[in-house]
Amino acid sequence: MAIVIAGFLKVPEDKLDYLLQAGRELVLASRAEPGCKAYVWSSISAEPGIIQVHEHWQDEASLTAHFAGPAYLGTLKLLAEMGEIEADFNKFRVDAIEAIFDDEGNPRADFFTA
Repeated sequence: MAIVIAGFLKVPEDKLDYLLQAGRELVLASRAEPGCKAYVWSSISAEPGIIQVHEHWQDEASLTAHFAGPAYLGTLKLLAEMGEIEADFNKFRVDAIEAIFDDEGNPRADFFTA
């Protein structure tokens, strides 16, 4: 079952660019790991100092391997360098995935292809 992680980091504005640059190689390394479907850090222009984080993992095994791997451990080290930061993350098990748009091109909130 796929797993999505969503959350944010709140860092001092003067450290935002440094964190994004220093984290770039760690993000790329995470994306290259087996089972990683998406791994994104993105700053939010409307909220300076906020980095939105989105991850999509194929399954629990791939996420477990990520947590034990060098990219994740490097990320923990990098975040520790930032000192006191606010973070909020949740993981979600995904039991159904389908397109947003139906055959007529209409966006649908319901799951309609079952």
